[in-house]
Amino acid sequence: MERYFEPEPIRQPLRTEQLFFISRRELKRNVGIPESEFSRLLFSLERNRFQEVERTEVKRGVEVLWHAESSTIVVPPPHAGTITMADLPVMAVPVVGFIDQTQPDIVVGCDRGARLYAIAVHAMWSKLKSGQERFPTLDSTMHFARLSTSLGTDVTSAALFRIVEKSTRESERHGKDINGNRLRIMFIDDWVSSGATRGQIMESLDAIGLLDKTDINFAVMCGESADVSGSSRRVSVPWQDNPPYIGVNYTRDGMPFAMRTNEAREMRSQLHRATRKVAHKITQG
Repeated sequence: MERYFEPEPIRQPLRTEQLFFISRRELKRNVGIPESEFSRLLFSLERNRFQEVERTEVKRGVEVLWHAESSTIVVPPPHAGTITMADLPVMAVPVVGFIDQTQPDIVVGCDRGARLYAIAVHAMWSKLKSGQERFPTLDSTMHFARLSTSLGTDVTSAALFRIVEKSTRESERHGKDINGNRLRIMFIDDWVSSGATRGQIMESLDAIGLLDKTDINFAVMCGESADVSGSSRRVSVPWQDNPPYIGVNYTRDGMPFAMRTNEAREMRSQLHRATRKVAHKITQG
């Protein structure tokens, strides 16, 4: 595997509940990785790099959990309790740094739960780069796909094949090559990116002949006992997995269709206002 992101974090007890507002049980269940396998990294926007974190140091909004084996960063919430739309741009900042460091050829936002978070990441990239640096993917854009375990592997395989084919075709049209020796794909998901979801993505890439030819990264948003499916009352996010609010839904065969509702427009407007506010605070010091 080509090594292009090699932080050297200090292994130490994470104390996720005290420092990151995430219970150990929820972290393992929802992300699919036990606490003991993570390390703490701090993203420095000034230095544009990740670095190890001192044992007692806590930097809300820029610190992430790193799992080297699966190339996964987990972005914790900036505070305890309900995560609001204003928090998403804050949580997007380290993912922007992760994208800048890894230079993925394709970025896929996993619908439906992570759509707004992925949009926040793309919007924050544009703001922090001041429009002077294009998104580093083959086609300079972000793609979305529903890669749920509720769909068959054939459906998710077809979705990923369409994305790769479209990205490759667009890059050939503009004469752009991949960023490294192998194709790099990053998946952005919310905190229900469990081991099962990750496994389905891997199986899908294998089915289309890309698993052994691709370097894969995950950026996962994590939070306090949330169920973004909307099937439970234990919901700590303001939008849930609610298509009219998110602005997209999917057919049974995984094909997306837009839902142009007033709720979706308002959500998007709130998100972009929050992104501008956070970016202005960062750039103005």
